[in-house]
Amino acid sequence: MCLESKDYVQIRNALTVLFKILPFFPVIANLAGVIEKRIDKVCSEEKEQRKDLYVMATSYMGQLKSRKPTMMKEHEFHQAKKGAANATNSGSNSHASTPEPSAAGKKRAASSTPTKDEGRSKR
Repeated sequence: MCLESKDYVQIRNALTVLFKILPFFPVIANLAGVIEKRIDKVCSEEKEQRKDLYVMATSYMGQLKSRKPTMMKEHEFHQAKKGAANATNSGSNSHASTPEPSAAGKKRAASSTPTKDEGRSKR
C-alpha cells in the first residue's frame, strides 16, 4: 500500500485519494480500523520530517473517526436486504425480454441518423 511507502508523492497521493473517497469508503468498521492504523503510522513517522504529510494524515484521521458511528459491522455489510432478495427472486424471468429504450435514447438514435441533405458532400 502507498501509505507504507517512504516516497513522499505516493503517501501524498494516497491521502488525497482517501480524502476524495471518504464519503463512500470505508463503510465497514474493521476496514476503517486497518486504515486508521496505517494513517497513525504515517502520522508518527512524518511528524518531524514532513509536516505537510503529518497535517494531511491527521486531518484524514479526524474525518475518518467522525464517520465511525455510521459504519457497519462486517457481518451486516454482507447480508442482503430482504426486500432486495425478494425482488431478485420474483423477477428472475424478467431479464429474458429486452427493455424498451427510453425516450431520450430514441431521440439520440434518431438524431444520429444523417438526413438526406447531410449525407451529400459539398462540392
